[in-house]
Amino acid sequence: MGTLFGVFASGIVLLPTLLLAALITFAAARGSRNKYVASTSTVLERFLINPSPSEGPAIYISGRYKGLIAWLLTNLGMETRIELTVTSKYLSLRQASLAGMKIDYIPLSRIRATICGYQQSLLAFFLAVFFSLNGLWMLLGALPLLVHGISENTEYGWQTTDKDISVVLFVAFCWLLGAGAAMLAYHLSKRAALGVRAVGESAVGIVFKRSLVEGQVIDLEMAERGTALLNRLVQAAADNVPLDQVLALPPPQSPEKGRGVLRAWMAIAGYAALFIVASVLAWYGNGVDLKVNAMPAGSSVWLDNQFFGVTNDNGTLAIPHVLRQGHDVRIWHQDYQPYVQHIILGKMASFYDVTAHLALLNYPVTVITWPPSSVVVLDGKDGGMTNGGGALLLPNVDRGIHQLVVSHQGYRDATGTIRVYGRSTIRIELLNLAEAARQEAEAHQREINEHLDRARALFHQAQYQSAQDECDAALKLDPANAAAQALKKQIEQTRKILGR
Repeated sequence: MGTLFGVFASGIVLLPTLLLAALITFAAARGSRNKYVASTSTVLERFLINPSPSEGPAIYISGRYKGLIAWLLTNLGMETRIELTVTSKYLSLRQASLAGMKIDYIPLSRIRATICGYQQSLLAFFLAVFFSLNGLWMLLGALPLLVHGISENTEYGWQTTDKDISVVLFVAFCWLLGAGAAMLAYHLSKRAALGVRAVGESAVGIVFKRSLVEGQVIDLEMAERGTALLNRLVQAAADNVPLDQVLALPPPQSPEKGRGVLRAWMAIAGYAALFIVASVLAWYGNGVDLKVNAMPAGSSVWLDNQFFGVTNDNGTLAIPHVLRQGHDVRIWHQDYQPYVQHIILGKMASFYDVTAHLALLNYPVTVITWPPSSVVVLDGKDGGMTNGGGALLLPNVDRGIHQLVVSHQGYRDATGTIRVYGRSTIRIELLNLAEAARQEAEAHQREINEHLDRARALFHQAQYQSAQDECDAALKLDPANAAAQALKKQIEQTRKILGR
């Protein structure tokens, strides 16, 4: 919208506007056309010429008042017509409307002049010139934009120039389309007049235009033949001689229509070509709508080393108006491996999708065990066996937290959690089963002794219930422990004596 406003605000449109505003104002202020005869403009329904007026009228012209209402009233049989009838003796003009009817009767002997001609809308002509000049100015205004795009010689410069030129061509097409409509209005505005001027009276007659509904056109050649016949009738009446003794003038020559038709088709072809070119440039300038689908969400997207944004919660990012050519797409997210893809947007493409599932970053992890030849399991998957030196390399461990299990026959399994955020080394020493059993027994006995020590201390502090709970905990670990049984019995007797 800003580009379009800039085009209209520039001198491209302002100059012809100022030049032709005065002409249009003049044509509009001039108002209605000069009337050859005092008659309301009508829509032609019938135009008949009879060269032998001995039987019937020599000239008969009928028309209805213009407008939809008059057309409806005419079809309903109401009097809304104007009729001009010429016989060998008189001319009659009958005008009928809803307000009434009027008939002018003029003997041919009193007629001193005949009138025939046509007029077209001067305002429509000036508007056609105005729209045409604006369209041509707009076409010339596209040249500086093209030069600017060539001088930029960058993708963004060409993309912007392409859009601007398409806007200019669309506006030019609209101006030229308006010019065509004005020329059509100018052609359809043709009104022909046929009338007479009697002695001591103003000119009277009929003014008519072509009818689109009835299919009647204004044939100026027919009007001239009718005028020629009327002149002969007037001369015959004035000289009081038969009509066949009045010299007939040669018929008018028909204008050459081939060139006009050719120009019309050339104009239509020019409009069509301009519209097609503007449409193609606008379509090409809008480019391709690129949609990036990347997981995880929040991934950063670069297009040709230019940052375009971050994918949303659904993992998508839309990039509109991408030129139809090759591009490099790069997607990055912390803790994940970068994704790079070269895409080619075809000339006929309108949409293009890029889908990427980023893989986690991984690092080498070395596991060193004792004893050697131990089996290593990572996240439930077999990682292999340590070598004779007790070492095993896990080359690609994803960044994050993992569960590690190391086992060896005759030794107790070692299970633990490891955190991988870079290259690391894990050392694990396994215990054989006998040593593990001995250590478990010692730990078991230490736990029993700890309960007994706490029970004795609580007993001396007269906290008998807590002391008894500690004894129960020790007996739970070793029900046959004599020291725990004796201490519990002593606590119960004391509580019984004290009544607790």
